Amino acid sequence: MVWEDGGGSVGTYASRSKMMYAPLKEGTNGRAVCSVFCARCKARVSRALSKGCKGEDVKILQMMLALETDGIFGNATKRRVIETQKKLGLTADGIAGPITLKALGLKE
Repeated sequence: MVWEDGGGSVGTYASRSKMMYAPLKEGTNGRAVCSVFCARCKARVSRALSKGCKGEDVKILQMMLALETDGIFGNATKRRVIETQKKLGLTADGIAGPITLKALGLKE
């Protein structure tokens, strides 16, 4: 899997809290500034994924959804897929099919 950094200021993204942390004071008035980290995954998923699926492609999906990457599509992964589908205006069925995967950049 290859990740590309899209740039940004110095900082760290904590996936569990979904927060950016700036270790240094930058910007005006010495306030902490940290831009969003932009990344693009070059990995592709070639099959629809649903509860019960296992494998490296599930790990890729979990990584894109900021979940623990155990490679098992369980309840937590299904819940996050449904949340993501709702945010994207897609049918919220909990299945990462072609439309959902394309919206996540995991399918061409």
